[in-house]
Amino acid sequence: MHKKKLQRKNLDMIAANWVGRESGGFDSHRNALSVFWQGGHCQLEMADKRVIAEQLLDLIAERINAKSTA
Repeated sequence: MHKKKLQRKNLDMIAANWVGRESGGFDSHRNALSVFWQGGHCQLEMADKRVIAEQLLDLIAERINAKSTA
């Protein structure tokens, strides 16, 4: 499903948050993300949303660097 959406929308990366799981998501300061890109994925485990945001930015930077050196 996520790979098809990446291709259909011509995206480099897509992140799906876990709404309602383990007291995370909406109305919470905690969340987790599943992040997908062509040929890979990463799970950002339940944490404070600021921590998740920092991890996501690090992952984006990592993927940009990998793409530019390929």
